[in-house]
Amino acid sequence: MYGLLFLLITFFPQTEMPFTLQTGDLIFQESCPGISDDTIKEVTESAGEYHFTHVGMVWIDENGSPFVIEATIPEVKITPLDEYLYPESKKECYPVSVVGRLKEKWQPLIPVAIREAFTHIGKAYDHGYILNNDSFYCSELIYEIFLKANDGDPVFPLNVMTFKSPLSESSPKVGSAISKN
Repeated sequence: MYGLLFLLITFFPQTEMPFTLQTGDLIFQESCPGISDDTIKEVTESAGEYHFTHVGMVWIDENGSPFVIEATIPEVKITPLDEYLYPESKKECYPVSVVGRLKEKWQPLIPVAIREAFTHIGKAYDHGYILNNDSFYCSELIYEIFLKANDGDPVFPLNVMTFKSPLSESSPKVGSAISKN
């Protein structure tokens, strides 16, 4: 259907199968229970038992060093992989990280998406979760860079983020890019 194949490779010690991150892989994260991201968990779609609260895209530089391009507070930035997986501010409970890899047919878009992502480095984080305002929240950044890389044809679905608890009857609606499938 859409362009993402979940590998469901978590970042815990593994002995069964070797896995190598590639530029363009998406790393989805689920924060620990009780963190302020619980509201996001309630209103976003995820995969299986996971309720993702963040996503970034892997970029491996010319020296082979892995980084993650992400939209986070206060801005879009390039973060060393270890810092993304094990943020100092969350050392009491690191997020669970899961890798998604684009399906083969979308792989050629990755270099263009990476170049587009670099044009957004330093732009403000989008606290209002509003599309098309030159600031970005995490999944919006991923949606937009692949949209541009694919000449305006979406690679991922554009869903509406409702900020509505499943137990609630009504809520305001805001456009949201959900990086799922």
